[in-house]
Amino acid sequence: MAVLFAGSVIYSTAFPVQLAPGVIADARGALLTLANLYGGPVAGAATLLASEIHRATLGGSGVYAGLIGNALAAGVGLAGWWWVTDRQQARRPRVLTLLACALGVTTTTLLSFLLIRPFGQALDLLGEAGPALAIVQFVSVLVLGGLLRVEFDARETRRQLRFQQAALDAHAHVARLTAEGDVAHVNANLCRLSGYAAAELAADPRRFLGSAPDAVTGFDTIWDTVRNGETWNGEICNQDAKGGRYVLEATAVPFVAPNGRVEHVVVIATNVTARVATAQELFEAKRAAESANRSKSEFLANMSHELRTPLNAIMGFADILRQEVFGPLGNTRYRAYAGDINEAARYLYNLINDILDISRIEAGSVTAAPETLQPPEIAETCTRMVEQRAQRKAIRLCAQVPPETPPIYADGSHVKQMLTNLLTNAVKYTDTGGEIRLTAEVADGDRLVLAVHDTGHGIPPDKLEEIQEPFVQIHRTTGQTSEGVGLGLFLVKKLAEVNGGRMDIASTLGAGTVVRITLPRAETQRDPPVASQNDGMSRISAAGPSGSPRP
Repeated sequence: MAVLFAGSVIYSTAFPVQLAPGVIADARGALLTLANLYGGPVAGAATLLASEIHRATLGGSGVYAGLIGNALAAGVGLAGWWWVTDRQQARRPRVLTLLACALGVTTTTLLSFLLIRPFGQALDLLGEAGPALAIVQFVSVLVLGGLLRVEFDARETRRQLRFQQAALDAHAHVARLTAEGDVAHVNANLCRLSGYAAAELAADPRRFLGSAPDAVTGFDTIWDTVRNGETWNGEICNQDAKGGRYVLEATAVPFVAPNGRVEHVVVIATNVTARVATAQELFEAKRAAESANRSKSEFLANMSHELRTPLNAIMGFADILRQEVFGPLGNTRYRAYAGDINEAARYLYNLINDILDISRIEAGSVTAAPETLQPPEIAETCTRMVEQRAQRKAIRLCAQVPPETPPIYADGSHVKQMLTNLLTNAVKYTDTGGEIRLTAEVADGDRLVLAVHDTGHGIPPDKLEEIQEPFVQIHRTTGQTSEGVGLGLFLVKKLAEVNGGRMDIASTLGAGTVVRITLPRAETQRDPPVASQNDGMSRISAAGPSGSPRP
C-alpha cells in the first residue's frame, strides 16, 4: 500500500497544473490523506516522504507551501486513522469519517495558499483557483475513499470467507457439486473418512452419498430435492473403500441464482457413526431390559401365587394352634410360638404382596377404580388400623379431618393403602411419647391434601429424593434400625400418581416429617375415568402397612 500511494503521489505531479510560476496544483493532498487513513502510519510516512522529496526537487516559489500543505494533508489522514482504530474499533472508515477527512484536506489546501510569497500573489491565487481546487480535493477524497472502502469491504469479506472455509474444513466433511451433479470439490476430511482419493470421489458422488448396500437414502433422493431449490438434510449411510460402514449427518444446500436456476450444491456433513452405533446399542439394551422386566414380572406373579398358598396354610394352622381350637396344647410356650409363627408368616405374606404390587406398577398394569370418598371416614378407618401399634409406643395418634371436608375422587383401596403405609412409617420412626396427626385441607381449588404429621427423627435433606425409590430405608441414612425393606413410600408415590395426584415430603432432621398426598376433589371431576375391565388382575387390593397384617 505504501508503494501504491507513493507512486500515485509522484504520478499525480507528472502532469501538473501551474497556477503561477513555481506554483503547482495537483491531487497530492487527497492521496496523502487517504494513504494515512487506509494505510496507517507506515504507509502514510512512506507516501509523505516520497511526496516531499519529489516536491522539493520540483522547486519553484510555491515549494514551501507545497511541502507544508503535504504535511498537513498527511496529518488529517493520520488523525482519521487514529479515530477509526482507537475509537470506532473498526477496520475501515465510516462515511462520516470520510466526510471529516475531505473537509480537513480541503481546509489545509486552502490554508497552504497563504504560505505563497509574495502575499498579494497568494491572495490572488486563492481567489482565482482556490474554490476549484477545494472542490477537486473534497470530491477526490470522497470518491477515491469510497472506492477504497468498497475494496476494503471486499477484502475483509474474502478474509472472513477463507477463515470460515478453513474452520468448516477442520470440523466437517464438505463437498461441492455442479448443477449437473458432478463433483467439483471434496475436502480432505471426506477423503480420509471414505478412504477414497479426491479424484475417485469426484468420479462418482454416490461413493459418499448413500453407498452402503442397505442405505435408505441415496444420491437420487437427495438430488431430487436440491435440484428443485430446496435444502435437504438427514443421515446418509456409506461404505468406505475398505468395505466398512460410516454414517454422515448431512445438509445439502443448493445455491439458487436470481433467475431461479440452481448453479451448484454444497454438501456439509458430520461423522455420526459412533453416535448411531451407540443409539443402536441403547435400543438393543432397552429391548433386552424390557424383555427381562417382563420375565421378572411373570416370575414374581407365579412365585407370589406359589408362596402365598402355603403361607395361608401356615397362618391358618398357626392361628388354630394359638387359639387351641381342638384342645389345650399343654404348655403356654407353645401358644406363644404359634403366635410368633402366625406373625412371621403374615409379615412374609405382606412383603410378597408389596413386591407383587411393585412389579405391577413398574409394568404399568395398575389402574384405578375411582369413586367418591369421604375423607373423615377414610381417616377414621386408617388410624384405627394402626392404633394398636401406636399404643404400644405410647404415641398419641389422632385424625383431624373435619366432617365438612369435601370428598375426594380416587380408588378407595389405594387411598387406604397409602394412608396406612404413611401412618405405619410415622409410628416406626417416632419415639415413645410422640405425636402423629392425620389432617386434610383444600389446595388449589380443585385438590385436597391428606397429610401425615409426625414428631419423629426426620429425614436428612439430601435423602428426601432417595427414600422415594424402592428398597431404600430411612434407617440406612440415619443409623436407625427398623423392620421393613423400604417399599412403603415408593408404593404411596406411585399409587398417588395412578390416581391423578402426587406425594410430597417435607422434613426437619430431629423435629419430624410431613408427607402430603394431593388428590382430586370429587366435585371437580366432570368426566370421571372408567376403570379397566381387568380390575381383578391389575388393581392393587386394600392393604395394611408394609410388615403388618392386611385387613
